Amino acid sequence: STRESFDALYVEAFRREVEAVGTRNFPEQALREQKFGQVRLMVALNPNGSVREIEVLKSSGHRFLDEAAMRSVRLAAPFAPFPPEMRRI
Repeated sequence: STRESFDALYVEAFRREVEAVGTRNFPEQALREQKFGQVRLMVALNPNGSVREIEVLKSSGHRFLDEAAMRSVRLAAPFAPFPPEMRRI
């Protein structure tokens, strides 16, 4: 559907922005200690693109990496407002 394609485009732009910010702000501690991992976050956005909530769904196994991932979302915000197609229910 059209809405799904707008959703997918928005999510992809969101992901790229957060990853870019995360790369620029990667924790020195991770490099120093050779600690890496993947974290899965649930990020709730308001329609204006501001962050409403961030929750760790799956930890990287390293608290400082999880916190860095959440910080990357906050630093990348605010995101683009939802397009009208995403606001329709």
